Amino acid sequence: MAIPYNYSVIIPHKNIPDLLERCLASIPRRDDVQIIVVDDNSSPEIVDFNNFPGINDPYVEIYFSKVILFERIGSSGAGHARNIGLSHARGRWITFVDADDFFNACIGECMEEYCDDPHDIIFFRHNSVFSETLEPTNRSEYRNKYISKVLSGGNLDLLRYRSTVPWGKFIKREILENNHVFFEEVFFCEDMVFSAKSGFFAKKLKVSEEVAYCATERKNSLTDPTEKDAEKFARGMEECIKTIKFLLPSGKAHYIVGPASNWWKKLAGKDFRWGLWSFPRTAYYCGFGRGLKMLKHLFHISRKL
Repeated sequence: MAIPYNYSVIIPHKNIPDLLERCLASIPRRDDVQIIVVDDNSSPEIVDFNNFPGINDPYVEIYFSKVILFERIGSSGAGHARNIGLSHARGRWITFVDADDFFNACIGECMEEYCDDPHDIIFFRHNSVFSETLEPTNRSEYRNKYISKVLSGGNLDLLRYRSTVPWGKFIKREILENNHVFFEEVFFCEDMVFSAKSGFFAKKLKVSEEVAYCATERKNSLTDPTEKDAEKFARGMEECIKTIKFLLPSGKAHYIVGPASNWWKKLAGKDFRWGLWSFPRTAYYCGFGRGLKMLKHLFHISRKL
């Protein structure tokens, strides 16, 4: 049976209709591109559902995660929304874009170039800007650093396991379906396990020089760098531990040990008691050497209290 689309573009959305419109405008309208928007219970006080972005666009499919008598109830999270999108995806390739981000102009050429590519995941560079002003930020540096290392002959595993965001890449849908890879349905860091699993099951990876994706920064988003919430740090640490547990049998867990330790340090610095309570489990999965460094960090924090 022929695959009806080459690409399925999945967009989770909540309460940012203007930014969603910008995102949708960056996606080429082509017969081989399926555009899927999943709304995560946006507020009717913010979103006009009668004029929802893309509602009259024949290239856009819109789904709502929960609707009860036309009243939307609590948030189920971006992971849940993306899973709904995956259940409707029919493209050979899956690519994700957050509603406050957008594709750069080269995305159409990338879709042309890679539609029949034999690789399982294709990684792209990205840039980053402030959402309102479009002035550059440094959010893109860490991931582009891994891409540069790989393009210079470095280990592909840097991207396979360290690129923990779902966007900025094309993923073969069969890799996800054949290995039952879905998102964690949690409020933060829901993409970490997904990214590690999709990277693990992908046999052939390719890295492109194209800057195909633009990630934005904005106030009050989940990725707002000024928001330093202990619960977010704890969630990031827990998702790292889940990823470590998945990768342990393959001997690849060391790629996630550093991020797990760093999340724990942020948590301990914000909430000492929470950091103390979670120390044994985190230190166990991070190993003896990291555990000693974490214990030293905890000791220094305790002296300041």
